[in-house]
Amino acid sequence: MRKWLTIVLAVMLGACLWAPGPASAKGTKDACKKADAKLAQTGVGDSDGDGASDCRESRYLHTFLTDPDSDDDKMSDGEEYTRFCDPLDQDSDDDGINDGDDESPAVKQKVEALLDALICPQIDVPGSITALGITAKLDMNTEFEDTSCAGLETLLAGGGNVFVEIKILENVLGELTATEVELEHPDRDDDEHDD
Repeated sequence: MRKWLTIVLAVMLGACLWAPGPASAKGTKDACKKADAKLAQTGVGDSDGDGASDCRESRYLHTFLTDPDSDDDKMSDGEEYTRFCDPLDQDSDDDGINDGDDESPAVKQKVEALLDALICPQIDVPGSITALGITAKLDMNTEFEDTSCAGLETLLAGGGNVFVEIKILENVLGELTATEVELEHPDRDDDEHDD
């Protein structure tokens, strides 16, 4: 009897140790965060000098470690990554203009919806905004029109319906960042609205 009890306990313990973590935690860890920080602080870890760490190029971007412009579009791989472009596609937004010659080379998305959730950013700590189940990062560069992030937070906490327009950029890793957030007024004419 002890032998079976020992085997059952061993199997249960093994199952607990091998069980995967929560689904929400999967895929959220950036394995190159330390390499990027080291590059920013010391300049070490970027073989081709394009501004993207060797770790990021090999693990996520799949670009050439010895070629600063893997797709030959006149924009370095590092700049394409930071500007939400695809460093392996000469024309990220498919408008017929190479990224290096394009004034707006990234694909922007626009969401107009009731605000679901909001966490305002603080210095060096990004926040987030969620509408229609789409969550995008908010940072200190996110522009707010007609109100501030704190103003939106107050409106949302008050329980009212808060209708917003969010302009979003998606980088090659699939990460979403809100570049602009505007409080929308349901009675406003489309003619008065800026694009």
